Parts: sequence; structure tokens; C-alpha cells
Amino acid sequence: MNKRIYLTVFGVFCLIMSGLLYYIGMLSRELYLESEITIIELQKKHKLVASMETIARERSYLLINMFNEKDVFIRDEFRIEFDRQAFYFIKNRDEFIAANLNENEIKIFEETLKLIRVAEVDDADAADFMMAGNMLAAERILFNYGIPRLYKIIENFSLLLDVINNDSQAELSKLREQLKHNLYIIILFTIVFVFTAVILIYIILERLKKGEDLLTGSEAFKNSILDTAIDAILSVNKAGIISRFNKSAENMFGYQANEIIGKSIELILLEEFKMRLNELQFAETENKLISGISHEVSGRHKNGENMPLQISMSDTGIVGGTQFSLIIRDLTKIKKTEENLKHRTQELEFANKKYKQLSETDPLTQIPNRRVYEARITSEINAAKRLDSAISLLMIDVDFFKKYNDNYGHDSGDVALVRVAKTIVESLPRSTDLAVRFGGEEFLVLMPLTDIEGAITVAERIRSNVKALAITHAYSDVLPVVTVSIGVASLMDEQLNEVDLLKQADSALYAAKEAGRNCCKTYTEINQ
Repeated sequence: MNKRIYLTVFGVFCLIMSGLLYYIGMLSRELYLESEITIIELQKKHKLVASMETIARERSYLLINMFNEKDVFIRDEFRIEFDRQAFYFIKNRDEFIAANLNENEIKIFEETLKLIRVAEVDDADAADFMMAGNMLAAERILFNYGIPRLYKIIENFSLLLDVINNDSQAELSKLREQLKHNLYIIILFTIVFVFTAVILIYIILERLKKGEDLLTGSEAFKNSILDTAIDAILSVNKAGIISRFNKSAENMFGYQANEIIGKSIELILLEEFKMRLNELQFAETENKLISGISHEVSGRHKNGENMPLQISMSDTGIVGGTQFSLIIRDLTKIKKTEENLKHRTQELEFANKKYKQLSETDPLTQIPNRRVYEARITSEINAAKRLDSAISLLMIDVDFFKKYNDNYGHDSGDVALVRVAKTIVESLPRSTDLAVRFGGEEFLVLMPLTDIEGAITVAERIRSNVKALAITHAYSDVLPVVTVSIGVASLMDEQLNEVDLLKQADSALYAAKEAGRNCCKTYTEINQ
């Protein structure tokens, strides 16, 4: 085989390997961009679904407030707000439909829209009945159809959020696996290239040793082969004195060949050479030469900077200046890719935790929101039935809070709500008791394994502690300070279910308001 064929084969091999590494690098970049797009789409979907879920709840709250409100003019204001919320929902619905949805998301959202369309008719009828003063008909529609259907709508929205999360997580996991796969391929190609290059060089040196015309005829030919390699290739003697330094080595270490030839390799490989030389000599047995023993070492650039390297060292068997050949690859980019992948994975994990926290925390009071209550109530009911125990629910409403906002301003109202929420949480006797902001100035307290007597005790403590805050409220019809009314409900055995528990607590709260507010009423008490 003549020297032109050797040079052509080696050059083509280098080009192919370089092209493959560049192609894999471009694929990795596209995967990074796809990951960022996936995260942005996830944020957008989360925001739109959460907004539609909030609007669905707010419309139900408005209907309940209309039902409880005696003042016709205020009831009319609630009806105007009720219609305005429909406009906001349609806007968010259209944006969500325009998003990049998969089949599962489309299916769940279409089912939710069907429920909302039916609920819209019922809610509108209930609102019309209330505006006409027919409260009995409004109550029948609201509590027999409206609220139960709302729970199903909220459940669908929660399911939709879970599907979005799961699909996004699956997509991100798939992208991470693809990135990891690309990294493994790069490392594999690097190793293959290094060992193949060593074998090719060894073959060439073997030809030189045997005196064949192909290699003995031209030193320039050998140098041209080495200079086409993308890795640094060096030749040294047993003492570590450099006799060959190709173009890639010049680019890697910053030295020109005439600056480094004749000097010790420890100038660029620190103290690694002698240790690797000893390992190579120990590995040789029965006078057979060992090729391609590979290690990761630290190298030093001419400017003093250290860099990670992969070195493959072989004994050519030619005693003299070219006895040992070294093929060196700079691992800086590979290490950086590994670090970027690790950093990106940490960012994704942090983002997921942050999204979960934001979706379950009320932004004003920083206590759990209604979504947490709805996620927990089912498991608590199942546990209570297994243990043959009761569950109690407190529904808390700040008395005359609209007057407080109207006269002191919404900023002061927000401060008051934060203090009330903190007091409710601090009044709970157990860490298993859950306080959530239900909406507006309403709060819920879920008390597992608690009978009606225990619930009344906690309710009175909350009412007393809120009153003791002495937050000035000169416009209250009860006391000149902020107070709360509390409805208490407790169920167990076969009577225990989510809908009745909430409905009874709401009825008890209504009775507390009718009794003059700043008091606690139980559902059992008002139905005796």
C-alpha cells in the first residue's frame, strides 16, 4: 500500500469522525432549544388552566354571594361581575385551544368545556331567578346542580394540570435521555477514533521498522499524516524528550513545534508522563508491545491554564526519539457539555418544584389554596372511613369585609386578610389540620379525625383569636374590630362525603351570619 492511500484513508477517517461529532453536537443544541420551548409551553398552559379554574370558582362564589345577599343593588353588582367573568373565561379558553395540545389534553379540555356549557345555562338561570327574587328556585339549581357540577369541573381542571405536568415531564425526560445518549455517542466516537488512530499510526511505524519503501522514503509523508489528525500526536523517548509535535498539538497547547521539540513533555503534561510510562512498561509481557493504554490527565497550556485531556500512549518498539507515541484529545468541550447537562437537569428539577409550590399556595396569604384542599379531602375521607372516625370542616368568613375594603382600601384589606390567615393557622392544635384560603375573605379548615365537639372548640378559639387581633373596623355592624363568622360541620360513616360536608359547613356559616355574626354555628344546631 503506497503512502497516498495511507494518507487518503486516514484523512477520510478524520473527516468522517469530525462530521459525526459536529452533527451530534448540532442535535444536542436542537434538543436544548426544544427543552426551553417545552418549558415555556408548560408555563403558558399552567397559567391559562389555572386562570380558567379560578374564573370557574369565582363565578360560583358570585352566585353564592348573590344567594346570600339581601341587598338588591349589591346583588345586581354581583350579576354584572358574573357576566364579566364569562368574557375573561372565553379569552383564556381561546388562548389555550391555540396552544400546542396533545390528544389527552384536548380530550379532557373538551369534556370540561361540555360541563361548563351546561353549567353556564344552569348558573345563568340561577342568577336570573335570584334577580327576580325567586330564591327557592335559585337554591335548587345552585345546590342540586351548580355546586356538584363545579366540583367535577374543578376535578377536570386538576386532571388537565396533572396531564400537562406528566406529558411535559415525559417529554423533558425523553430529551434528557437523548442528550445523555448523544454524550455517550460522543465519548464512544472519541475512544474509537483514538484507538483507530493509534492502530493506524502503529501500522505506519511497523512499516518503518520493517524498512518498507512506503514509510522509509519520506519523513515529510509521516508528518503530513500526523498533521491531518484532529488530535494532538507526540513522539517522545524514554526520558520524555519530545521529538515530534503535530499541528493539532500546536493548536492545543499553544506552542510551536520549534519551541517544544527537544524539551521535556512534563512542560505540558505536568508529572503524568513518568507515571504513565511505568504503567505501560509493567503492562508489557513476553516482549510484546502494548498499544493504546488510555488515561485522563491534566495538561497545561502555554498561557498557564490547565485543561482536561485524554491521552493514549503506545510503545512503538523503536528505540530512540520516537520510542513512545502519544495521542492526546482535549476534553474541555466534553466536560463542559457534561456540566451544562447537569446544570440544565438541576434547573428543570427546580422549575418543577417551583411550579408545584406556586400552584398550591395562595399568593396573598401564603397559606395553601383551594386546590390543596380538593386534593386532600378525598384521601382524608377514605382514611376516616377506614378508621370509623369523623371529619370536621370549618367555613370561616370575615364579617363585613366589603365595607372594610370600601372604607380602608384594598391594600389595608390585604394586610388584614394576611393577619387573619396567620391567626387561623396558629390557632390549629395539630399539624395534620389544614387551613386554606377558599376565596375572597373565606377560609376553610379541614380537621381529620375530629368530632363536632373538638371542631367547635377550635372554631371558638379561632373566632376569639381573630377578635383579639383588634384590627380596627369602625364600619362593622358587629364590633369596631374585625371579626369572623364560622360554620361548623362534622360527618362520619356512610354519611361522610365531600359535597355534603362542604354544603353543611356553608349552611352553618349562613346561620352564623343570620345570628348576628361574630359567632360559631354548627349544622346540627341549626337543624334541631
